[in-house]
Amino acid sequence: MKNRSTLDKVVKIIAGDNQSIVLRLEEKNAYTVMQTLATVEEEKVAKWLSNSDRSCWNNIKWNINLIFSSAACINGSFLQQREEKFRTFEKTVGVDMSAVLLFFKKIAAKPKVFAKVKSALKILLHCPLHAPTSPEALRFFLVVPVLLQNQDFDLLSQLAEAIYKLPQKGKQALETLWSNLEVCFFKDVVSMFQRFIGVNMFLKYKQNSDWCFNKRGCIMSLKVFQMLYEVNCRSGFKIHESNFYVPEVKKIILNLDRFPLDFNFLLRFKSACSDINLALYVFSQFPFILNLEDKIVVHETHCKILDLEYLATYNPPSTMTVREQDLLQDTWRYLRNAEEICFRQSFKVYFEGQPDIKYGGLIQDFFTIISSQLCIPKAQVFRHFEDSHHIWFSHEVSTEEDIYFLIGNLFGIALQNKSIIALPFPLALFKKLANIEPTLEDLKELSPDIGRILQLILDERYDDNFKSMMLDFTVVEERKGSRIEVELKENGANIPVTLYNRKEYVDAYVNYIFNDSVKKQFEDFARGFQRGCPSATWKMFLPLELRNILFGHTTYNWDQLEKVECAPLPQSLHY
Repeated sequence: MKNRSTLDKVVKIIAGDNQSIVLRLEEKNAYTVMQTLATVEEEKVAKWLSNSDRSCWNNIKWNINLIFSSAACINGSFLQQREEKFRTFEKTVGVDMSAVLLFFKKIAAKPKVFAKVKSALKILLHCPLHAPTSPEALRFFLVVPVLLQNQDFDLLSQLAEAIYKLPQKGKQALETLWSNLEVCFFKDVVSMFQRFIGVNMFLKYKQNSDWCFNKRGCIMSLKVFQMLYEVNCRSGFKIHESNFYVPEVKKIILNLDRFPLDFNFLLRFKSACSDINLALYVFSQFPFILNLEDKIVVHETHCKILDLEYLATYNPPSTMTVREQDLLQDTWRYLRNAEEICFRQSFKVYFEGQPDIKYGGLIQDFFTIISSQLCIPKAQVFRHFEDSHHIWFSHEVSTEEDIYFLIGNLFGIALQNKSIIALPFPLALFKKLANIEPTLEDLKELSPDIGRILQLILDERYDDNFKSMMLDFTVVEERKGSRIEVELKENGANIPVTLYNRKEYVDAYVNYIFNDSVKKQFEDFARGFQRGCPSATWKMFLPLELRNILFGHTTYNWDQLEKVECAPLPQSLHY
């Protein structure tokens, strides 16, 4: 058999009469495991650890340098057992991680040997990979973190830079390898970068002097950390999200309290504001390093800065005046006429005939009342699901075509101003705002009855039962008192649901409810939401976090609220 250390390239083919000639050019493979590959062996390691003879040390150093400055030698040293090795890289890492860990424990006890291993790794990480998209070549990225468990931050910085500079296909291959790691080893890699980012973020931080955020020192490692986070999400959360929180971030969050964020501070300390904005920007780009409490502080701080910037330019601030008996009409009029810049300021509401109250006044009472008015069926704004008491966008066009834009505007204003607007939307709304596709589980929340039927269809295992169901790719909707049939796909009325396309049917049904049937309604809502909340830091929140913030922790009795067409203004005022 031909040696695989060469690649054949056909350069010319000559054919004629009774013979054919093929001319080939042999090229050396850029990444090849040679027959004489230097690898780590038990006998060799034993000599490294036991031999203290100075005359042998030069030979030991040469061996260590030969092996650990070569990705091929490192990979060849820790290959998995034969039956695992020949599985595809999508299903296995190809590296015996337990053997790597055992080797680390041995050399960690010999600082002289360990120092030489790290020195060789430093050389390796400085060199470009010959095959940066090959899974086999990338396996040493799994080995190196295990050998750096003593928190060698210089080498970790080089490792992060090497991963960061991989081409996109190389990063994807490495992410696949990470996804196949055992949970304990994956968690170790995450913990290592978590500690590194925490330390590196504060290289220029001085407790009793000017505050400075070390963006340059941690961006590459944050990018790699983000890759690990996304692998964790795609793998169904191998480890809990809290493993990605960086505790040192709390120092920056608490440090924000040092600055009195007011108008005078904005004018006198522009450099400090610049540092704060830089930190807020980085946090908003990598929100997974923050817990919910820290995200809220970051969001509120940015909203406060936007408010101060608005006040520095516009005076007096804008206030919405409403009449209790015409609350909806007055609100829609104000929102339609308001300039977009106005939503940067703290929202202020004045109820006509009530005392003029500073600092936002009746803002929470306003949101409580308007939520109840929008939610009653008589308003004909939403589609109500009796089996869950949730609401969703209506298929039918409202008499006010911009109604969902205005409602989205209210949601954004509430988030920008730390207020609760508890309209009973399902989690699917907040998933869509985060560009996450809703699933059957979301439909089960919106309508348990429909969700249960679709689950039964998915669980059915006999094709004959589908014939008796007589289902096709259509859905029947009630619109303006009439029942109409909507096709879930082209020619859907003529496509029966069978054992073999049942998942496609369920997916199409879910997509219709959450996407196709309300495409314009949701797009209007999303535009209004972003107008009402100009601080982009809201994107830090996960869908469940965003819902909890906007809905609060109060359990509303919507059956009671629906009985009241116009809730009276509360006697007790909440500031």
